[in-house]
Amino acid sequence: MPASLQHQGTSAPPPTSDDVASQVNWRRIYLATGAFLLAIEALLVYYGSALTLPLVLLVLLVVFARPGEKLRFVRDFGPFLLVLFAYYSMWGSADNLGAAIRITPQIDAERFLFGGHIPTIVLQDALYDPNDPRWYDYAVVIGHLSHFVLPALFAAVIWQHHRHLHLRFMSTFVLLSYAGFLTFMLMPSAPPWWAAERGYLDHVYLVHETVPGLSRVYSEFSANPVAAIPSLHAAFPWLIFLFSLKLWGRRALPVVLYPAFIWWSIVYSGHHYVVDAIAGVIYATAAYYALSGHPYGLAVRAFRRLRRHPTCEPEVEAGAVRRPAVPSTTR
Repeated sequence: MPASLQHQGTSAPPPTSDDVASQVNWRRIYLATGAFLLAIEALLVYYGSALTLPLVLLVLLVVFARPGEKLRFVRDFGPFLLVLFAYYSMWGSADNLGAAIRITPQIDAERFLFGGHIPTIVLQDALYDPNDPRWYDYAVVIGHLSHFVLPALFAAVIWQHHRHLHLRFMSTFVLLSYAGFLTFMLMPSAPPWWAAERGYLDHVYLVHETVPGLSRVYSEFSANPVAAIPSLHAAFPWLIFLFSLKLWGRRALPVVLYPAFIWWSIVYSGHHYVVDAIAGVIYATAAYYALSGHPYGLAVRAFRRLRRHPTCEPEVEAGAVRRPAVPSTTR
């Protein structure tokens, strides 16, 4: 029988779920999901509300979990969600231990680094008009609110395409969150707007208060007003960038524009000093290298070394052969 007839008579096997998933245009899905979340955020902001973490995760569950993997998605994200919910519930009370609030050290550091100037005041004097919010004021506030959305979206991307790194990313994210919380609790620090309200600075505006609808959004958050150092708004985008480099190498370099924009935004909007952002970057980098640095995190490598060598035995050089002990014949 001719080969052509053989091919015509042979039916191709039905595509598997993996074949179908490999043909999905994930780039379009990411863009559509991001646009959908931003559209919902804009709508809720207009009516004085904001995206909540359960709503974000519900959207991610529908979009990223393939048929038959919904329960696995919930199982893989569930323990970390419980930890993060506990963190956010305690966040607003982190300064209740009675520790002295640090106000002037950040101001002195800013003036030392920038020739006697406060970058927040310089930026607002040049760009901000409280009676006429500009387009970049809206962008700044939306970027500030993305702090609560993009880490979850990035975690879902890792879970879908690089599942071997999902546990490492979520563990690093939780470690970073609680390291920040512990610092807020032991060393509460005031942001620029707080210092200005009490006379330590001349004038600092909160940009979101003059953008329609957004002041009501911020009033619903149980935020800690003296949780400035480290800036987790600076830390989370930098952590996303570090993991992007780990996953995609040089192709991920444009991702650095996102943390750079957020750093500029939090300083311009009056929420943080530059030194707060620097501290956030240091915390994120330390958490990354502790649990996720190449090839393994420092803490993971130390733990594995302890498990591999539970007792202190003399090391044997590579290629050497252990010789059995010879019983002594002397009496």
